[in-house]
Amino acid sequence: MSRKDISDYQVLLAYKACKSAINNHKNGIDIYPDELLHEVMKQPIKVCWAAMERACDRGLIEYGGNLRGGWITEEGMKLLAEKWAEKVLEENIKGSIDIENPIGIL
Repeated sequence: MSRKDISDYQVLLAYKACKSAINNHKNGIDIYPDELLHEVMKQPIKVCWAAMERACDRGLIEYGGNLRGGWITEEGMKLLAEKWAEKVLEENIKGSIDIENPIGIL
């Protein structure tokens, strides 16, 4: 149970998912990155906060008044894109992904 158990990529995914949930607030969903990480990673909230602070210290996320309401920086978006591309390549090599429609939305 330490922040090393939550990667920067996972923190960024949590911020991205929460931003999408907020943008789609029609569902009445209110969730924050620390809560999402806590639920998905099964880590204590303080560990989730430490991972979020680490990502902030590395310039991957920024925030105004509260870390919960932060946003992904350009550097963070680059990391997300790189990791996603690695995942697509890995899945394609295994033959379990359609390279023309890698996330299955078409």
